[in-house]
Amino acid sequence: MSWVVNSVPGRAFQFKILAEYLQDGLMTTPFSPEVTGRTAAPQPTGFNLFRTGAPLASLGPSARAFADRSVPRVVSPPRITSLTYERPEGVLLTWSVPDPSSNPGAYRVEMPMDDGSVAYSQEAIGARAPLVLEGYRVIRDGIAIETVSSSTQVFDDTSATFGPGYVYSVSATEGTRTDGVELSWSSFEPRGTYHEYAIESVYASGDSARSASGTGARGLATVIDFEIERDGAGWESVGTELSHVDAGAPGGTVTVDSTVEVDPILSFVQLGFSATSSAPPSATYRVRALYDYAQPTVSDPVTGRRGGAGVAAFQWQRSVADADGGYVDIPGATGSYFQVLDAPVDQGRYYRLLTTVDSRAYGSTSPRRVVVPGFKDVVAGAGYSCGVQTGGALVCFGSDLSGLLQPPAGSYKEVGLSYANGCGVKSDGSIICWGDNQIGLAPTAPFPGPFASVSMGTNVSCGIDANDGGLLCWGEAGLTSAPAGAFTQVSSRGPNVCALDSTGAATCWGSSPWQMTGLYQQIALGLDFACGLDLAGEIECEGALTTTDVPAGSYVFIDAGDRHACGVRLDGTAACWGDSRGGTPPPNSTFARVSAGVLHSCGVRTDGKLDCWGLDFYGEAPHQPAP
Repeated sequence: MSWVVNSVPGRAFQFKILAEYLQDGLMTTPFSPEVTGRTAAPQPTGFNLFRTGAPLASLGPSARAFADRSVPRVVSPPRITSLTYERPEGVLLTWSVPDPSSNPGAYRVEMPMDDGSVAYSQEAIGARAPLVLEGYRVIRDGIAIETVSSSTQVFDDTSATFGPGYVYSVSATEGTRTDGVELSWSSFEPRGTYHEYAIESVYASGDSARSASGTGARGLATVIDFEIERDGAGWESVGTELSHVDAGAPGGTVTVDSTVEVDPILSFVQLGFSATSSAPPSATYRVRALYDYAQPTVSDPVTGRRGGAGVAAFQWQRSVADADGGYVDIPGATGSYFQVLDAPVDQGRYYRLLTTVDSRAYGSTSPRRVVVPGFKDVVAGAGYSCGVQTGGALVCFGSDLSGLLQPPAGSYKEVGLSYANGCGVKSDGSIICWGDNQIGLAPTAPFPGPFASVSMGTNVSCGIDANDGGLLCWGEAGLTSAPAGAFTQVSSRGPNVCALDSTGAATCWGSSPWQMTGLYQQIALGLDFACGLDLAGEIECEGALTTTDVPAGSYVFIDAGDRHACGVRLDGTAACWGDSRGGTPPPNSTFARVSAGVLHSCGVRTDGKLDCWGLDFYGEAPHQPAP
C-alpha cells in the first residue's frame, strides 16, 4: 500500500492593537487596523496503519508505502468429484479446480501532526495476489503416487492393486486315459483392493492443500487364458475352459538300438533292432490363470499319469529316392529282424525305424543311408566264387584256401577262377592273378595287356588281347602255345582250350581237342564235354554231355563247369544240365549271365543281384532269401 501527504497551512489569526489613553480623566481605547497572521504549517509526526480496524503498523513521518506481508495466504484445496469401483482397468478419479480468490482487507492510514492534530485517510480495499497453481498430487493410501499438470482434473490409477485370485481344486487323471492326462480346476477371479484417495493442489509458492479423501477400487478382473505347466518345462496356453487333456503327456518310453547293414554278396539290406520299453511315468502339473489386468495366479502342483502299459510297436521305412525324405513303410518290416530283398542296386536309400508306444507315435531312429551294390559278372569256382560289382569292386566268398578270398585291390572288369587260383581283368586292361600258383596259373607279376577277357582252367589259362584279339596263355607246359589269329572268346577247362574267331568258328587244342565244327556266339568247356551257343540261339554239346541233354529253349548265354553246364534263355530264365549237384536255377528269377562251377552255380540277375544254387559247403553258393 502507498499514500500521499497533502500539505496543510498553519492556522490564520486576525490581529489588531488596542491602545488605551487617559485624557482628561477619560480612558480612550483606539484600535489599530487588523492584520492577519498564521501559525507555522503542522508536520506529521508519523503514520499509524490499520487493517480492517486493527492496528497494523506505525511508521516514521517519511514513510509513504508499506508492504503488508502479514496477510494470510489463501491456499485452496481441490474437491474430488468422482471415484470408480467397477472398472477393472483402473480407478478413475476426477476433481474440481480450487478457488483462486484471496481474503481482502480494508486499510486506513492515521497521520498524527506535531500540533497535536490527527489526519485520517479514507479506507481502501486491498488483497494479496492469488497463488499460482502448478499442478496436483494424487495421494493413495497416504502416499503420493503421481503428479499431474494444473490443466488436468482426471487421473486413471492403473497401478491400483487387486486382491488375490485363485486357481484351486486342480485334479489330474492317473492312468485312466491313454490319449493323455485330463486336468480340471476351478477359478476365483481377483477383485480390486479398496484404496483411500486424496488430491493435493500444488502452488508455485510451495504451498499445497489436500482435498477430503474418498474411496475407490478396481473392478473384477477377467480370465483371458489358462496355461498348463508340465514338469517345469514351460507354460502352454489351453484357452479359457476349466479343463484340458494334455495329449503331450509323457507316454511309455522305449530305447531302441537299430542296425542297417548291406549284404555285399546277395545285395539285400538287413534291418535289425533291439528295444526296451517302460510304462508312462507320472508328471507334475500346475495351472496358471492369466487376467486382463491382474497379475497371473498359479495353482498348487498336482501329479497325473497317462494310461497305457508301455507296449511298443515298430515299422521300418525307406525313402523313395536318394534323399532324406519321402519315406514309405516297408511291408512286413515290423519285427526285430528283416531282410529288404527289393532294394535297388547302385542307388542310395535312407532307412529309419518308426516307434509307437501304446498306439502313440514315439519317434524314429536317425536315418541311415546305404547303397546296395549291383554286379556285372560272377564266376563259380571250386568251393568259392567271385563277383565283380558294377563299380568294379571284386568280392569273393566261400572257402579261403590259398587266400582265394583276398584278391588284389583294384577295379575289375571280369574274373576267371580255377580250383585254387584266380585271375581278373582290371579296369586298365591288365590281368592280375592270386592263389597257390601251381603250374604257373597265378604268376605274381601282372600281365600288362590291355586284355579284353580271361578264362581260367585247371591246367591252363588264357587272355584275349584287347587290341588285336591275340591269345596269351599260361600254366601247364605244352598247353600255353596258343594258335595265331584274332579271337573274340576263349574257354579253358582241364587240359583243353577252345577259342572263337570273329566268324564264330572254333579253334581247339589240348590233350584231347574238341571238334566243335559249327559257328558259335559262345563256347564253354567242361572236364569231359564241350558246348557251343550257335548263331541261332541253339546249344550244341559233345562229349559226356550231348545236345540232347540241353533243356529246350532259345539261349543267349552259356557257361560250363566241371561236369555240368548252365545257360540263359532269351526270356531271361536259366537252365542247367549235367551233374545234378550243380543245382537247379530258381524258377522265378531272370538272369543276364550265369556261371557253372564244380558243384555249384551262380548268376547275375537282371536286377543286378547275385544268386547261387547247388552244393554250398563253404558259403560259395549263397541263395537269395525267399520273399
